[in-house]
Amino acid sequence: MTRETEIRGYWVDPSTSLMWAWKDNGKNLSWHGATKYCRNLRLAGYADWRLAKIDELEGLADTRNLLLTAPRLWSSNPVMDDRGHPSHASYWYFDYQRGKKQEGFEDWAEGDHMPALCVRRSGE
Repeated sequence: MTRETEIRGYWVDPSTSLMWAWKDNGKNLSWHGATKYCRNLRLAGYADWRLAKIDELEGLADTRNLLLTAPRLWSSNPVMDDRGHPSHASYWYFDYQRGKKQEGFEDWAEGDHMPALCVRRSGE
């Protein structure tokens, strides 16, 4: 991670033109909490931050420009059932230790909890 990225508070991926918050929120959240965190983030003069899609997290192979407090990050994508409908309370997350997407369960008490990493389209 470069000092410049830390000072600015974001990093722009030159291959995708996505602007990433340089660090995650720093604590584990439910999926709803992660979504809310990104929706409410105000950084670098922008208010249109969102929770990353699973393919965006998957494409973020080089995380050296970011400060991640955990190897797993929520995505905004629900898991789909056999009929193509969103599964009840299941969302994809990306596990950087295993290098693959995993299914996480959103439940306020017993579900998965992990940090949120926010992203936006740069130049918009």
